[in-house]
Amino acid sequence: MKGLASGESHLPGDDHTANTSHGSFIYFRSHQSPRVAKLGSPVLTKALTASTPCQVRFWYHLSQHSHLSVFTRTSLDGDLQKQGDLIGISKSQWTQAKISLLVKAGESTL
Repeated sequence: MKGLASGESHLPGDDHTANTSHGSFIYFRSHQSPRVAKLGSPVLTKALTASTPCQVRFWYHLSQHSHLSVFTRTSLDGDLQKQGDLIGISKSQWTQAKISLLVKAGESTL
């Protein structure tokens, strides 16, 4: 896996999306609270999202007592809308999340 650090047992051994060892991943590490990491994407046009349903799918691993808040916005300068909180559990495991991106008339999705 690209980005795999030796000795990090909670990092993925395989790409969960393609189910191969030839994938990539993003790793955010936080030791003190509050820590914030942001990941963005290109703006998706209304024409694209109106003709093709869009969904952000990702795998995440949270340690106990940690959480991940997921936000989206419908325009480049628009307000962030909370889609949910993902809470770390005591059992160490990878979990898939799916977020549908819906576009209203005259808006784009980020």
